[in-house]
Amino acid sequence: MAVSHYLFLAMGLPLVGFLLLIFLGRRMGGLAGPVATALVMGSLGLSIAALVAWVSKDAFNQANYVESGSFRWLTLPAEVSGPGGGAGQPAAPVPDVAAYVSRGISVGYFIDSLTLAMFVMVTFIASLVHLFSIAFMAEAPQRRSRYFAYLGLFCFGMLGVILSSSLVQLFVFWQIAGVASYLLIGFWFDRRGPAMGALKSVLVNAVGDGAFLVGIGVLVLHVGAAGLSFFDSQGVALADRVRSIEKPSAMLTWTPTEPPPWPRV
Repeated sequence: MAVSHYLFLAMGLPLVGFLLLIFLGRRMGGLAGPVATALVMGSLGLSIAALVAWVSKDAFNQANYVESGSFRWLTLPAEVSGPGGGAGQPAAPVPDVAAYVSRGISVGYFIDSLTLAMFVMVTFIASLVHLFSIAFMAEAPQRRSRYFAYLGLFCFGMLGVILSSSLVQLFVFWQIAGVASYLLIGFWFDRRGPAMGALKSVLVNAVGDGAFLVGIGVLVLHVGAAGLSFFDSQGVALADRVRSIEKPSAMLTWTPTEPPPWPRV
């Protein structure tokens, strides 16, 4: 079995647990915790199996060996036209826009040694959290299935972040993990402390997510791609292409020691 297949299965088991507990959790009763824990520990076993298969590969340089695959999820037009010069005349193209929308948005996976190490670490910690939560939720049987469902959703989101091959895909999985985090922080919503903590987490994450989106837009605009690979199709290092940006956004490069880039009121 390919390493990617192990990781896809490891990533899918927490999602299966989430869906199972959301729809059938109340009927499962006390089995909700053990079932969710077994699924996450299955993800840990698959991650370890993937790591063993990865190490056993006869690669010349294990540190630089990667596996990846992607497909075009959204294809944007290769040329964007501006207003034409008159009746019967073709519209004038806008080269700057056409340069970065020609690739569209791709979805896929990117696997290297760090991916395997992070998969094992995340699933191991998630397994320990699930084991602890069995006793933690013993005094609240009515909410038990929902709690373990949120844990499974969070684990699925984090594994998706690790496996993503593009910043757009990473952002989507990061939002899934953020929603699950909000639900877990505010799980005891009838208490003021957890409810306020969940609200604070939403506000802080909203600021970070907004900056994340701006960064993705700037990268796509100036570099032409939002992939996480170190080299593009022409073999040019992604870091070199980022450093080649001549006029980065003033808002992203402003420091407190400089005059603000926005007009003073």
